[in-house]
Amino acid sequence: MIIRKSESKYRRGLFAALLAMSAWGILPLYWNLLDDIPYNIITAYRVFTMGLIVCSIVPLGYPMKDIVAPLKDKKQLVLMVSAGVLITFNWSTYIWAVNNGQILQTSLGYYIEPLFVCALGSLIFKEVFHIHKILAICFAAAGVLILLIYFHELPKVALILPITFATYAALKKKVKASAVISLYYENIFLMPIVIAYIVHRELAGKGALAAVDLKIYILLIFSGFVTFVPLALFAVGAKNLPLVTLGITGYLSPTITFLIGILVLHENLNKVLLIAFLVIWVGLIIFTRGEILEHRGKLSVRGKDED
Repeated sequence: MIIRKSESKYRRGLFAALLAMSAWGILPLYWNLLDDIPYNIITAYRVFTMGLIVCSIVPLGYPMKDIVAPLKDKKQLVLMVSAGVLITFNWSTYIWAVNNGQILQTSLGYYIEPLFVCALGSLIFKEVFHIHKILAICFAAAGVLILLIYFHELPKVALILPITFATYAALKKKVKASAVISLYYENIFLMPIVIAYIVHRELAGKGALAAVDLKIYILLIFSGFVTFVPLALFAVGAKNLPLVTLGITGYLSPTITFLIGILVLHENLNKVLLIAFLVIWVGLIIFTRGEILEHRGKLSVRGKDED
């Protein structure tokens, strides 16, 4: 009975994680529909509408004492607000890249992201840094170096996205509040700023209403919803899956984005960019294999201890 329950949780978690990653993978098509709207306005609406959703859900699902508890701990509050600013910058960079023909760079960045998370985990939280992680990071660095030498500049988007998200993940690791309440505080303090910005731009005739018709504006209003749903699915996956499995499903999102960039939006994939991707993929194969073996080793040790 316990085994069946465990299998059911695993299947539910895997299904949720795959849905979340698939949604994140195809989201460039959604943002591309909004490309007539400046990226900073899209980001502002995204924060605003996402904030409305979270602010509606939290009072229904949590007692007031849990909601106000973070206000009594200034350090925790600073962590959550900082996380909100950081993920907003990450979103803004991502949307700008999608709407400026740099989808492949976003894909590259999200392939590198797990390696940055590992690096920060070792530096900040003193997590064990096994050889497969070192090799994977070396391959990722080699891929970035290839692009640097060829283009004579750093692939900014491909570096900003994983650095900001890895830092966001590190901040979230230190947050004691539940995921939803943390998300609430990540948005609530930004809400007055983005509302003022949206009102100012719309009244000046330089906002979304002046740039697009009603159908596209409605899509913009739903930007918070399409942000919240994958996050909620990801939370279900994170709760029911081993981190190794969750990490491997994470490669689905940039793979879908990569294919969309080439096959649907016809972004140019030159030989140098392809070589950089291949080098990074080799690093990811090493990383994934090492994580699976490490996870199996931990399960084996745990089983012996229980015996």
